Amino acid sequence: MEAIGEWWRRDGDSSTEYKRGPPEDDVSETEGMLRGNSQITRLNEAIAATKNQMTQNIELELDRANKVKDIHAASENLTEASDMFRKDSVALKRKEFWKRVKCWLCVIMIAIVLIILIVMYFCGMDFSEC
Repeated sequence: MEAIGEWWRRDGDSSTEYKRGPPEDDVSETEGMLRGNSQITRLNEAIAATKNQMTQNIELELDRANKVKDIHAASENLTEASDMFRKDSVALKRKEFWKRVKCWLCVIMIAIVLIILIVMYFCGMDFSEC
């Protein structure tokens, strides 16, 4: 009689009790224990290998997260630097524009003064001869 994967045998013809035990053609009990121990050992090795792999994966993920944080911080710094550069360049452009305007105004004023001096030379100081 077989019950859920285990062999049961009857102990004697007149007894109604059944005792658990392997069938006679199975391996001996010590070999079964050794086989069970080797399976446990293999399972423990597989668990250890899986644990090591998961630990390595977690370490890699933490490294990636740190790299992402570093890249994010660098990009924020670059964004701030580019904003400052844009503001400074606009301010410098305005400053240079007004510097050129002042320079042209000086050139125009000098030209007007020269024209007045030349006209005064030919027409006299009071412009009576023109």
